Amino acid sequence: INIIFSFGEIDVRNFYYQILKIDKSFKSDKLLTKFIVDSFIENFLFLKKMLKNKNIGNIKFYFKDITPTTYKKSYNPINIKELEKIRKDNLFPVIGKLKERVYWRKILSKKIESQCKEKEITFIKLNKKNFAKSGCINKLKTFDNGHISDLDLLNDIQLKVK
Repeated sequence: INIIFSFGEIDVRNFYYQILKIDKSFKSDKLLTKFIVDSFIENFLFLKKMLKNKNIGNIKFYFKDITPTTYKKSYNPINIKELEKIRKDNLFPVIGKLKERVYWRKILSKKIESQCKEKEITFIKLNKKNFAKSGCINKLKTFDNGHISDLDLLNDIQLKVK
């Protein structure tokens, strides 16, 4: 059995923006990142224990690196009312400045990768060709500005699951 975990890029950009810029629930992106990763690991360990208690073995765990953020123009709401309006009018809103989104994805990915090594989760790192120089998604490797659609790059990910 192969279990593959992943975080959606849209979830990362929206969550970080809302928590840091609007709700101000965390004082820094580093504290928020630590919270997210600690929560993931806590849930992972619970799952692993539950599987062991049910004598379910021969399981490999993977975490697929977070897809690079889109390069599309973004919204920068200043309060929850503005954010809700944007979400109502846009199914997949791009929230936050490009540099912020690239940074949030990068710090979360690095922290998850480091924890995966400690917890016996194979981290599936994305090929550099997925990224543009700015750190966002490579325009030549996506058909919709949000998902990798290059067959060679998709195959590269799949071949890392054994």
